[in-house]
Amino acid sequence: RQGPSQATPTLLAATSPKLRNEGDYMFNFILLADTEAELLADMVAKEYKEYAILNVESDYGVDFANTLIKAMNKKGVKLIAHEQHKVGAVDFRTQMIKLKAANAPALVNVSNVTETGHVANQLREQGVKTQAFGPTITTSPNNLKIAPEAMNGWRGVMVAFDPSANDKAKAFVDAYQKEYGAPPNLFAAINFDTTQILAQAIKAVGNDPDAVRKHLLGAKGLSGVMGDIAFDAERTIQFAPAQWIVKDGKVVVVK
Repeated sequence: RQGPSQATPTLLAATSPKLRNEGDYMFNFILLADTEAELLADMVAKEYKEYAILNVESDYGVDFANTLIKAMNKKGVKLIAHEQHKVGAVDFRTQMIKLKAANAPALVNVSNVTETGHVANQLREQGVKTQAFGPTITTSPNNLKIAPEAMNGWRGVMVAFDPSANDKAKAFVDAYQKEYGAPPNLFAAINFDTTQILAQAIKAVGNDPDAVRKHLLGAKGLSGVMGDIAFDAERTIQFAPAQWIVKDGKVVVVK
């Protein structure tokens, strides 16, 4: 753990639960994977008694799957198939054969950006009939570009960006649209806020690391394009999670 003389407050948009123990000056701007896994388990368990998992073989994918399994076990939901794939995979035919044979009514997919798009296409191509669910990363525009039709009906949990939430959000949307010719997504909004919120804190209390850290933890008067800012005791942003569904190739927030 860093001491005050060495530390510099850092704002990240990362999901590893290990960040909780990475020092008192690390602030995270998105839900950690274990928290999101438990939220996704709540969502799936309300409708299904059996499910399958397909996850990437990375720390993120494995940790997410393990947390999900524990949460589902507590809720009495039975895991009937668990498949994994390599990082960067594009061919999932072996996993599809096994998932189709398992015939699980629900599938939780935890793959990286682009991998998820290929998974969606191949689920459809191989005739795997299941309700697919995923975490925030699933909603990446890069996934939807790969599988705009196959991802229709996919559901999950996420941190939502409301472009009309406040004046800052509206100004950000206008500037982003003018610069890039397309509206910003959640990931653009979060990355923008990580720099803006730190700048607000430094402007308010100066560049002393301890003062900035204290100000961020208190989060008084801090707001960004994502709305008012508050961090919990573990320095993770407190955003109300939402549920989503893909309709006509677009992510729609439903709750």
